[in-house]
Amino acid sequence: MSLRQKTVHGIAWTLLARVASQAVQYGVSILMARLLSPSDFGRVGMVLVFTGFASIFIDFGIGAALLEARELTDEQIDAAFSSTLAVGAAMTSLFFALAPAIAAFYGQPELIAITRVSAVGFILSGVGIVPRVIFQRRMEVKRLAGVDFTAGAVAAATGAGLALAGAGIWAIVFMALSSLATNSLVAWARSGWRPKRLFRFGPVRPFIRMSLHLLLFNMINYWARSLDNLLVGKRLGEAQLGYYSRAYSLMLLPLSQITGVIAAGAMPAMARAADDRPRVLRGYLDAMRMIAFVTLPAMTGLMLVAGPFVRFLYGDKWLAVIPILRILAMVGFLQSLTNPTGWIFVSQGRTDRMARWGFAACPAIIAAIAIGAALGSSVTVAWAYLIINVILVPIGIAYAGELIGLTLTKLVSAISPSIAAAAGMAVVVGAATALLPADIRPGATLAICTLVGAATYLLLSHLLRNPALIEARRLIGTRFGGIPARLG
Repeated sequence: MSLRQKTVHGIAWTLLARVASQAVQYGVSILMARLLSPSDFGRVGMVLVFTGFASIFIDFGIGAALLEARELTDEQIDAAFSSTLAVGAAMTSLFFALAPAIAAFYGQPELIAITRVSAVGFILSGVGIVPRVIFQRRMEVKRLAGVDFTAGAVAAATGAGLALAGAGIWAIVFMALSSLATNSLVAWARSGWRPKRLFRFGPVRPFIRMSLHLLLFNMINYWARSLDNLLVGKRLGEAQLGYYSRAYSLMLLPLSQITGVIAAGAMPAMARAADDRPRVLRGYLDAMRMIAFVTLPAMTGLMLVAGPFVRFLYGDKWLAVIPILRILAMVGFLQSLTNPTGWIFVSQGRTDRMARWGFAACPAIIAAIAIGAALGSSVTVAWAYLIINVILVPIGIAYAGELIGLTLTKLVSAISPSIAAAAGMAVVVGAATALLPADIRPGATLAICTLVGAATYLLLSHLLRNPALIEARRLIGTRFGGIPARLG
């Protein structure tokens, strides 16, 4: 099978697994939001701010370095596994010790137990990093998609079962842990790989330079993306953090899933074609067409129907999410354009340049979020986050694009059919909403707007001959054989 065919089929199987897994998990998240309180989600979010940062160190960029490497020896793979396992164990021990300090920072004594139980996830994550990289290097994305689906199903069953049993906040904690455990253990079992020598770290040294640059960027970038949660939790309390984190998750879900699907197939192919920059550019623009084709209508729709969406699915206790969700939906589309620039840095072996961009951009994001928090509400934090993204996104695209000849003009041109179709969709849905009776139920409003929006978007995409729609049709018509990937 050619590189292009492997990329195409890998993306298709990943897409299937992600859609199935997320449909199940999303249904469970709605159930849990109805059974649990915003404060429960906020308390977990308080801990997640710190554990999420620490999780960066478990991988410390070694996964991307292994994926980018042209050749790997068994000794290097063994050393990488030993490193991630050792760091995971160290982080678990560290957070057992730091739990009282984290609880004291927020003034929430109950966070001690939550932090210590959540810390077990570091070891679980460390076990699965190398087996997943092995799947990716072999381009066995179908098998990796099966791992992800299994982990999602187990996590959903765990979360739903515990929430229905009255476990409260622990349903959220153990749902996350069950996902990590299943993902790592199933990946380990299905990869067929076993380490021959443990705790020999010397062979991994050739990858340290690249991985350290990536680690540095991830550290800075993490706080640029998570300081909002820290400040909302610290200054405004767990309930406000619950609202904000729920809105952020709803925005992030389609963004992360779509870009993750495309990345699973595009990243290995871009790394292999790194020396042919025009070919990398063509493949990157193809991938961005597909990302925009899905995320742009998703974010536009989320912004338009945020009210009935939250009322129908989550209930009246989550109404404070609505204005935050509308703002963050705009952030979501902007981030769908800039997040994949990391593929360019990694595929071209320029994580040093990636780290420099982090040093330049992230302080501006942190300053904007701090101003938003100082203004006193989670809504102002969301507005600040949007404004700084509007400023930085075009600069970031231009900076990364220099490596492969990408410009903002080329990117906008590539996704312009999706922009036009989404704009038309917004007008039609807005008009349809205005014509609906004032006393119509939220569920009916959501259903009507969703059907009208989807039909309008697909019709306009057809009339505009959107290349992404053409490729999607080809994908369906050839049993998932037409995802755009000109890298092979």
